[in-house]
Amino acid sequence: MECLPGSSLPDDLRKLGYDVRETGEGERILPAAITERLAQRDDGSLAPVMAGSTVPATTVVQHAGIVKVQRFTFGLLSTRAIKPSAVCPKGGGSGFATSFYRRMILTGATRSR
Repeated sequence: MECLPGSSLPDDLRKLGYDVRETGEGERILPAAITERLAQRDDGSLAPVMAGSTVPATTVVQHAGIVKVQRFTFGLLSTRAIKPSAVCPKGGGSGFATSFYRRMILTGATRSR
């Protein structure tokens, strides 16, 4: 899997009993890696809002960009290492898989080829 640097997903998986190991670094193109805040000038054109400026941003534009990622591999150590409360915190059997998958997407984690 691949995660953005600083993602808590690898540590969260370790806490659940997975043997997570870093295998290296790489790069990915993300669809919204760059966020640009723009303000409208008096003539109608748009100009970037500088840091510390009091001018309000009228438009926010996102662009694709290249980001560094950390690559990991993981496997299950033992079924005994996983706490039942971590897998099914409120008795929901399928909730863990759904929240795990959503977390991978939200943190930018993807499966390595």
